[in-house]
Amino acid sequence: MRLVIILSVALISCLSLSGQTLKCRYLHEYSREENRKCFLKDYALCVETDGLEFICYSENEFLRDSVITALFASGETYYETKDEINKYPYGVDWFIVGDLRNGTYTEYISHFALYFEGNGTYEQPDWILSNETAAFCGYHCIKASTEYLGRTWTIWFTEEIPTSSGPWLLWGAPGLILMAEDEDGLFRFTCEEITQTNSSRREKLLERFEETSTKPGSHCYSSDIATIEGLYTKVKRYPSYNDELTGSITTVYDANGRKEDISSLPYIPLIPDEYWK
Repeated sequence: MRLVIILSVALISCLSLSGQTLKCRYLHEYSREENRKCFLKDYALCVETDGLEFICYSENEFLRDSVITALFASGETYYETKDEINKYPYGVDWFIVGDLRNGTYTEYISHFALYFEGNGTYEQPDWILSNETAAFCGYHCIKASTEYLGRTWTIWFTEEIPTSSGPWLLWGAPGLILMAEDEDGLFRFTCEEITQTNSSRREKLLERFEETSTKPGSHCYSSDIATIEGLYTKVKRYPSYNDELTGSITTVYDANGRKEDISSLPYIPLIPDEYWK
């Protein structure tokens, strides 16, 4: 059965009327190489939504940055505090803020001294529902699939939570998306916890991005999402391009502290290169 979702303000406003923010924590698994499936992990990719507005970010990265900011403000250096900082694992270096009422979103990326803002509009996924069901986080879920943003995605959503949100830019199902995986096994999102809260990281994340991206030595680029995704992918794959944009010199060392000559690094974006062509 094929279902095309027309986004309804009545549906997505249920949480907003209650004054609550829904917070979902996902295990985000992803690959950097085609022959290595889902071997990197962000253990706390969070989605917050009140039914109208949406944010997706790494809780681990947020906490790590918070600790670094506090320690550096006290005058300590990284080497003096690295043991404390390393208690907080790395997460993805992007976060997404969206408005489900008008279908717009902005992706914010912090990559060393580079800061990117990519503005986009949500595409409407054409979800094909199946008869398969399963349980995630204690909720009854229905399986669906679609071709979306250059990949074939399979999701499991629950109608018990009436919001069309999900991890990353996955959305538009008739209920919260609790699990998602692409056909090639390169990316997977699995919800592990759902809570309600009266607070949100949204304003703090935006304030921190504005503050750090405007500091001396920072380089901020703002454009449409296709342009920004292209820049970010190129930076991730080619260290020399990072140097070109920042005017710096990137040095990479191996585990023994020896300097490595790396012209390129493996990187697979969530939205494949071919999609933008």
